[in-house]
Amino acid sequence: MRAIGIDLGTKSMGIAISDNSKKIVNPLKNYLFSAYEPAKYIETLNKLFLEYHNEIDLIVLGFPLKLNNKSSPWSDTVVEFGKLLKVTFKNIHVKLQDERFSTKQATGYLKQLGFKHSKVKNIKDKLSAQIILQNYLELNV
Repeated sequence: MRAIGIDLGTKSMGIAISDNSKKIVNPLKNYLFSAYEPAKYIETLNKLFLEYHNEIDLIVLGFPLKLNNKSSPWSDTVVEFGKLLKVTFKNIHVKLQDERFSTKQATGYLKQLGFKHSKVKNIKDKLSAQIILQNYLELNV
């Protein structure tokens, strides 16, 4: 079974996916939205699960913390979205993973590769999701 990682944003959702052994993680897709609308995010995930023939048994959701390990203003929204995931996808485990520095790492990596700012902006979230999922799997699987 596979795992997906999610970097949840106010107008985007970056997704990464593991192989069946949960050893290799690849960035999958960046979804851009006009605003944070949980129902649209869930609809997008439903389509993804159908595309992967229900092979996914774990969702790792990036959890934003401040440097002092305290919750950030976005943390409450992420927790609520995690609860929505658990209710919507009853047979899939949902876990939170500290996402500090994941976007910064992804952005730095893309800039090192020579990507322009506009391209970085459009793909950084799926790389951030990859980092979030990889970190979780290394610690827990």
